[in-house]
Amino acid sequence: MMNDSLGILNIMDSQTLLNIAFGVLSAAFGWFFRVVWEAQQELQRDLRDLEKGLPHAYVLKPDYEKDISDIKNMLAKIFDKLDHKQDK
Repeated sequence: MMNDSLGILNIMDSQTLLNIAFGVLSAAFGWFFRVVWEAQQELQRDLRDLEKGLPHAYVLKPDYEKDISDIKNMLAKIFDKLDHKQDK
């Protein structure tokens, strides 16, 4: 009789230990995934802020190409004037 009651107690203790271990592991995984989720959300906010700020910090390619074309045209006119002046 004593062995039976001790056997049930041992099984209950091991089940309780398994439940505690599962609870601790679940809490650890939950904490880890919460940290990863918050980091991912912060990265998304940073990316949105970066996308909003890009047009103010950098020149768009079509604008840059137009400005360079204008500068090249001005330089070509200056060189033409210098060539005509040198010929005289």
